[in-house]
Amino acid sequence: MARKKRLRIAAFSDLHADNAHPLSVFSEWGVSDRLGDSLAAVATVWARAADEGADAILFLGDLFHRRRPDPTTLSLVARSFASLQGGHAFPLVLVPGNHDTGAAGGDSTVDVFTALGLENARVPQDTEERGALVLKGGGVDFLGYRYERPPETIGRLESLPAGKRPRVLLLHNDVTGVVDHGWTCPDGISRRHLADAVATLCGHYHTPQVLPREGGALPVLSYGKVDIPPGAVLYLGAATQLNFGDEGGLRGMWLLDFEGGDLERAEFMPLGGPRFLTVDIDPTATPHDLAVRVGEDIVDNGPLTFLKVRCRAPRHLLDAIDRDAFEREARLTSLRELKERALDDDALRGITWELEPVHEHTARAPLDAKAGLRQLVEAYVESGAVDLDGLDEEDVLDAGLRILDEVEGKGEAT
Repeated sequence: MARKKRLRIAAFSDLHADNAHPLSVFSEWGVSDRLGDSLAAVATVWARAADEGADAILFLGDLFHRRRPDPTTLSLVARSFASLQGGHAFPLVLVPGNHDTGAAGGDSTVDVFTALGLENARVPQDTEERGALVLKGGGVDFLGYRYERPPETIGRLESLPAGKRPRVLLLHNDVTGVVDHGWTCPDGISRRHLADAVATLCGHYHTPQVLPREGGALPVLSYGKVDIPPGAVLYLGAATQLNFGDEGGLRGMWLLDFEGGDLERAEFMPLGGPRFLTVDIDPTATPHDLAVRVGEDIVDNGPLTFLKVRCRAPRHLLDAIDRDAFEREARLTSLRELKERALDDDALRGITWELEPVHEHTARAPLDAKAGLRQLVEAYVESGAVDLDGLDEEDVLDAGLRILDEVEGKGEAT
């Protein structure tokens, strides 16, 4: 008996390419390193697809971060895809996401690829099955749907005629039960509407996870082979970490093998890219203390790209922090750890601070009511809770006491 032909797919999603992401550093030509991170991730997808013998590449939405990308982002992303396809023209499916599509739907920025005739590229076009059919192979038909609100996509799915072959659905949308930063989607596309599919591959949420047909959400906790139950929804997750909200999360691409009408194998692979870390420090911490924390994290988790230093303390302690010294030690530690571990990667590129002033409560002896009001004004000013904004503390205190005198005087008069 002849062996059934396998179809191997390289799949990724939610690139969010943008030339103006926070913490960007710009070249003399006006191109940011953050956009370079996105282009490097795309190049890695093509290289891995070629190395692993993939038959096609799927991208499931939010290629761009902004619905109207700036000219630099649009041109460099388009040139990157054209160059990569020129080297190896995979069948390429591009599903428009909510960041790629206007608020009212219709055309998307991703349509530029088919409009310019990018070789072998296909973008889902209309409500009919012939418009949604973007790929065949491995015994299944792949039906793709550009982003719309869930009720519109549900209507499209309900209007599908009975298929002669098993289907894989390609979406960028909300599926009921998907989990994002502790929140569970209560009202999206129900799994009942996806029940006839061999699998549903989905973009939109950045945390990779599996939604089994019978309910629940299973986060993907490690790279490597992942068990995908029949009929499950697989959220691919974002290609790379994009901000501090992604801190600690796995991001990457997938290799998916379809054979005989089934999803036979799924493997999750990292793409590299930026890594974010938040470190909470005590107001009495030294630059060396921060350097130790950064070094330990690099040893455990690899190169660090962006660091946030967070501290909650009374204002006068926050003002005393020598940020330059802390940043210098963190950068030197990052470089030293990379060198010692023979890691050829970007050193720490960006440091941001989150300093939150808190009230400083000072224990005082019991006061009678009259004296207590005056000392309350004085303590409030001295605590740093008042933003003096260049004003003299004594002047602010005098003003507060004068107001108190007026209030007390009116009280005596009445």
